[in-house]
Amino acid sequence: MSRETTFERDLHPKQDRASLSSKFTDLCKRVADDLQRKGYVGRTVGIKLRFDDFHTVTRDLTVPVATDDAIEIRCAATECLSGLR
Repeated sequence: MSRETTFERDLHPKQDRASLSSKFTDLCKRVADDLQRKGYVGRTVGIKLRFDDFHTVTRDLTVPVATDDAIEIRCAATECLSGLR
């Protein structure tokens, strides 16, 4: 299961943090809803970021216990982001 979005304009990681965080949480919730609706759980959470020069970075994390919980998915996705700083 996956969800992604493309923004209408390039967003800055610090100046647009609130917008990015809100959308990030929303995407995690939508993945969790999709998993729950289908009766699935997953262990690997991945993120993909595309920058204004179209450079793309992906990271993933496998969690110990399969989940369909939005908060757990958000935490794992956030951990993936932490390695990009």
